[in-house]
Parts: sequence; structure tokens; C-alpha cells
Amino acid sequence: MTFALAVHSSKGGTGKTSIAVNLAAAYALDGKNVCLLDVDMRGPSLYSIFKPETFFWVNDMLSGDRGIKDTIHDVSEKFGTDGKFFVGYSNPDINEIRELARKDRNWQSNALKNLIKERK
Repeated sequence: MTFALAVHSSKGGTGKTSIAVNLAAAYALDGKNVCLLDVDMRGPSLYSIFKPETFFWVNDMLSGDRGIKDTIHDVSEKFGTDGKFFVGYSNPDINEIRELARKDRNWQSNALKNLIKERK
């Protein structure tokens, strides 16, 4: 059985990322396969915790330019988890954040569709 869990708050600095990382790690350590995605496009912080070497971002998947397999990274070995632990990062570049802030409702709707499609 699979499920999705979202950690949300309308205010920054409330610990959403810390809670999400710790929940994901706990599930992965318990042998569950986990995929943690940073979809906080205006304030991405998952990148600063894991410091990955990446070429593609969750932003690319939401835009439809890349698939989920291009944008997630296996950190299972690094953290010694029994289950698979995949992480996808939002682009922390300030220019990308500004560009995303200008996206219209049509782009947002398509991004949600892409996210749902890639979840499958």
C-alpha cells in the first residue's frame, strides 16, 4: 500500500522541511521505500540539508521537461536505510524562484497534473 503525506504551513520557518526529512528518514530506516520531494518553489530548503550534485530539479518535472526518474536521487546508501530513500530538490537559484513566481494558473494546473502523473 502506498500513500502520500504533505507537510504544509502558510508561514515560513515553522519546521516543515525538518519534519518532512525526519519522517521520510524514519520510514526509510524502517524498511519502507520513500520519495521525498521539495515542492516549496518559493523557499526551497531541502537542497541546503542534503547538498546534492544535481542537474535536474523538481521544477523541471513540474514543467514537463523531465520525468521523475531524472529529478530524484537515491540517498539510501548515504544514510544506510533499509528501504529506498529518494529525494527530489527544488531549484534554489534566486532567478528560478523569481521565474516561478511569475507562472500563471494554467502552468500551476499543468504542474499539478505532471506531479500526479509522475507519482504513478
